[in-house]
Amino acid sequence: MENKLNQKIIFSKKLENLYIDNSVLPLCASLFSAIERINHFVYVNCYDDGRMFIIGTAPEYTKNCYTEGVYIAANELNRLRQMYGSPKRLSGFYSREIALTDDLDTKDKNILNIALGERFNIEKRFYMIKKEKDYTEMIGIGTNKTKKIQDFMQLCQENIYTFNAFIDYFKTEGKNIINVFKNEMVISPYKIECKQESHQQKYYDFKTSNRFSLSPREYECLESMSLGRSMKETAHELNLSPRTVEIHISNTKLKTGLYTKSQLVSFFNLSCA
Repeated sequence: MENKLNQKIIFSKKLENLYIDNSVLPLCASLFSAIERINHFVYVNCYDDGRMFIIGTAPEYTKNCYTEGVYIAANELNRLRQMYGSPKRLSGFYSREIALTDDLDTKDKNILNIALGERFNIEKRFYMIKKEKDYTEMIGIGTNKTKKIQDFMQLCQENIYTFNAFIDYFKTEGKNIINVFKNEMVISPYKIECKQESHQQKYYDFKTSNRFSLSPREYECLESMSLGRSMKETAHELNLSPRTVEIHISNTKLKTGLYTKSQLVSFFNLSCA
C-alpha cells in the first residue's frame, strides 16, 4: 500500500457492548421509512485533541473501521476544510465512483474503507460535515439499493431537507445515547493544531443564511455554465469528462439547495456581483 492506514484502535469491553446493543437503530426507523432506499445512518464527533466517537446503524462496520485503521480522523477532516478555504460546512459523497477525500493522499485507505462498507451493505454514502469550536461533526447516510452514483446524488438532492430535519430529531431524541458514547470515546493520535481560520472569500446561501465554500473545480464548472455553456461544452473547456462536471454540479446543488441550471446561474451571478 502507498498510503499508511491510521493507527488501529481496540475497543474496550464496555464500548463493544454499546455497539452490540445498537440502540440507535430504532431512532432511525422513521428516516428509513421516509426514504426507503436509505439503509444506513452514522453520527461522528472528531475532537481536535484526537478523541472521537461514532454512532451508527451498522455497528460491525463501525467497529471494523477502528480495528482495521480505515476510519477518517480529525486531522484529515481539517485538511479537507483547508483545501476548501476552511469553511464551517462541507458535504460530499463517498463511493467507488467519487469520494469526498479523493484529493487527500489517502486513496488506498479510502478503497479499503469503501470495500469494508460494501461488506456490510453500505455501497454509497453522503456526508455533511460541520466544524464546531473544538470538534468536527460528521453525519452520513448510505444505501445499497442505488447502483448508479447519479441516482444516489439525485436521491440526496431531492431529500436534503428531510435529512436535515432528521438530524435535528436525532440530536434531540438521541441525546442520552450521544452522551453515553461521549463517555466512552476512543483516542486516536491524530490531533489538530489550533490555527486562525482562513479569511478566503466564501459564498452566501440566501435561503438558509449559511456560509459555505465551493471547491475550485465546482467554481470553475459553475462559472463556465454561467457563461451559457452546456455541461458537455464545460467539460471540453475544462478538460474534464462530462460525468465529472455532472458530479461537481450535483455537489454544488446540494450545497446551495438550488436544483435547476437557471437557479444556479442566477445564484452564481448574484454571489459574485
